[in-house]
Amino acid sequence: MAALGISNSLGVAVPPNMSDYEAACREFSWEVARRELTGLPGGRGLNIAHDAVDRHATNAQAEQVALVGFGSVSQRPLVVDGMCVARSAVTATLAADHRALDRHRAGLYLQAIADALQQPGSL
Repeated sequence: MAALGISNSLGVAVPPNMSDYEAACREFSWEVARRELTGLPGGRGLNIAHDAVDRHATNAQAEQVALVGFGSVSQRPLVVDGMCVARSAVTATLAADHRALDRHRAGLYLQAIADALQQPGSL
């Protein structure tokens, strides 16, 4: 299944990181993945987070100034018309270089993501 990018009212196009999940699963190899991991400095073992950050800092993502991460979807209580109801919710986290992206624009970006997720037919 091909993934779709997100576009929003800010006119920011966000391409998917993985365009074909099923193909990525079929073609995945731990042997290849291990070769791509550099490991902790001084040969102190592996840490996926360390390698992920370094990979972002050395490939085409190096020029990016922000990363958005999503938690898992879960049911949470929400007040709607004075009634407490269960609704699906997800936490989105934006990590950005504050020298390149001010809080106002970051908030607008997260709001655009929230708006898009509330109307999945528009994605």
